[in-house]
Amino acid sequence: MSYLDRLDDQILRLRILEPGWLDGEGAAIREDAIAWAVEVREACANGSIKHPVYIYPTPFGGVQVEFDMIPFAVSAMYLGDGLIECDATCVRQPAVKDHSATIRSTAELCLWFHSISEQAARWRAERIK
Repeated sequence: MSYLDRLDDQILRLRILEPGWLDGEGAAIREDAIAWAVEVREACANGSIKHPVYIYPTPFGGVQVEFDMIPFAVSAMYLGDGLIECDATCVRQPAVKDHSATIRSTAELCLWFHSISEQAARWRAERIK
């Protein structure tokens, strides 16, 4: 199964989740959240997002995408009404600053991911010296 096929499968699974999917809790995933997951998939397909992402449901009917970008664990959660909450937490070195942002589009998400990717590359380059 290719990477994009895996994302398609994850999105299909989001579509069929029923209320109570999380141990009797967990809302069905909202259509706007699924539409955002499709946008993220398209951004991966066209190379705007260069790191493999994983798409997960959230208990309140939203969607979250995650990926590791050493030294960061990166996530973006669709909150609804076009709001996306982003977080990059340094898991390798506490002295490296964590980053958070609330943005309004997948295009902005791609720019934010790119910024974090550049910081991660600098961190890795410093370790090689």
